[in-house]
Amino acid sequence: MFSLNAAILGGGITGLFVAKYLISEGVDVTLFEKRGVGEASSHAAGLIVPHSIRRTNTWGYLAEALNFARKGVLRIREVDRRWWLSLITEFGQDAPPEAWDFVRKAGDFALQEYRKMAEARNDFEFSEDGVLEIYESKKRFSRAVELTEREKQLKVESLDVAGYAGGIFYPNCARVCTESFTRRIADEIGRVRVVHDKVTFAGLDGTVGIGNDAQKFDAVIAALGVDCRKLGIPVTAIKGYGQRLENTQSLNSLPHRAIELPEYGNAIVAFENWVKVTGGLEFDFSPSGENALAELEPGLRVLGATNIIPTATVAGFRPCSPDGFPIVGRKENLVVATGAGRLGWSFAPALGRLAADLALGRNRDFPHLSRYARKIRSGTLV
Repeated sequence: MFSLNAAILGGGITGLFVAKYLISEGVDVTLFEKRGVGEASSHAAGLIVPHSIRRTNTWGYLAEALNFARKGVLRIREVDRRWWLSLITEFGQDAPPEAWDFVRKAGDFALQEYRKMAEARNDFEFSEDGVLEIYESKKRFSRAVELTEREKQLKVESLDVAGYAGGIFYPNCARVCTESFTRRIADEIGRVRVVHDKVTFAGLDGTVGIGNDAQKFDAVIAALGVDCRKLGIPVTAIKGYGQRLENTQSLNSLPHRAIELPEYGNAIVAFENWVKVTGGLEFDFSPSGENALAELEPGLRVLGATNIIPTATVAGFRPCSPDGFPIVGRKENLVVATGAGRLGWSFAPALGRLAADLALGRNRDFPHLSRYARKIRSGTLV
């Protein structure tokens, strides 16, 4: 057990896993989250995709982005300046072997953690029944098959899908209900003090500012998503949306319970009594949701029902690193964990474990993932 007083800034899925691991070792934890616990991550589809990552500093990603832009799916309003400079500097550079090793281990670790919690009590609809990608374009489908065969990161199967050019099935993927899971993990970390207030400052010396007050901690873990850029980390925001729909008869015609539409950046995940449609590729830091319905339209179209009853659409900001790999590092008493992009739920358990280990002093650096640690600085967060 550790005699340590730690603060976690941010109650999204990564921050919640950090809290879970720290309290399991007897650490005194205070979690600062201005909204509801888990709310910042609830917009996501909840797909757990092991052994996968989307590199953002490649010609392939650029070509995909241009294709999205032509379709009107991708919109660029604002990007972080440090992120842009780092992207240009690192463009075309592959990550070292230890970074790819992390991706493999992180995926296995995530499945293990979600599975373990589900075996104790599956109150968050955990299922390991795979994910199906479906394609409208024969050219895009053939290219995707070629790419998966070449990279061999995941076991895949090519399938015929009625009404589409084809499908690629990933049998080793899983899914969780994000809303239910955040309630579950919040219950498990019940001993954590939760402060629903806006943090205004995070210092390298462990100082946390709340309004005009300040508290000092032995370690501060900033799991603030895109707001980690205010601490010197080069991340930018890709805004996405999630819409929960009441279950209808149209769901029975879905080719699979978890579907991705790679040509549009949408996902459809069917649960017992409702379905979630997610999407959005907006480089934007604003809270505006004016494009939500347009971003989610491809997924809604796949459902093909006129009697779907939508609930409120939830927006979220995916923190994107310059090359797509997560960022976790420590400088003095401040730990930063961010950058998982669209794979936040897949990387959160491993990222939370690494951040907890850094806070506990077990490690000072993780090759490649910690390469921006020297840039971490005290910062104002308002």
